Amino acid sequence: MAPYSRNLEEKSEFELSLQEGLNEVTIFFDDLAERDARYFFQLDYLEGPAASVAVPVPIEGKVAETIEAALEGMHFDRTAYFEGDITLLLAEPLPVDVAVNVTVEGDFMSTERFDYDFVLKAGAARLVIGPSEAAPADFRHFRITLKTGEFVASRSLGIEIRHTGRQGTAPATLAERIIETLTEVSEFSERDTVPLSHGWPATAPVRIPTR
Repeated sequence: MAPYSRNLEEKSEFELSLQEGLNEVTIFFDDLAERDARYFFQLDYLEGPAASVAVPVPIEGKVAETIEAALEGMHFDRTAYFEGDITLLLAEPLPVDVAVNVTVEGDFMSTERFDYDFVLKAGAARLVIGPSEAAPADFRHFRITLKTGEFVASRSLGIEIRHTGRQGTAPATLAERIIETLTEVSEFSERDTVPLSHGWPATAPVRIPTR
């Protein structure tokens, strides 16, 4: 797969002789060598003998399918959070109790990471993670992992968190806006060189109270 173009999809077709049993397919492709580059590969079986894919699971197949379907249809109850609880909604309730781990990470150069554990009871169709007011502002990635027995499945969702309610109306003068901006960055940004470089006291990392 070459050349690789940033933010553009590439497509190639290959003919492969597959043997009975396990086959390993290796893909060689150009790399932009950038720290924020992400890659997605999709293999489509276009032609050949009738084939099916099966993955052994340690629980009843129907239960595994419902968990996978729940992850596929899972979404936040808002397109962005300015205030209120960060809430995940399921398209359909699960038939069994599942342990839920939610890992929250920032985007790009962010170093913050938070982990929360919950139990989602059978029949539940929503999960409240915690108040957005207590979460650090940024575009945040939520890695949701569901587990029942020895079966584990996960997916990632992203959402923007902004504290516009806390900030209120913008000050009237440029000088006041500069002070407000520096205060916001120094008190509520991640504890790294960004807030510390402004000479303002930085607070401890903020945790989301869960319930």
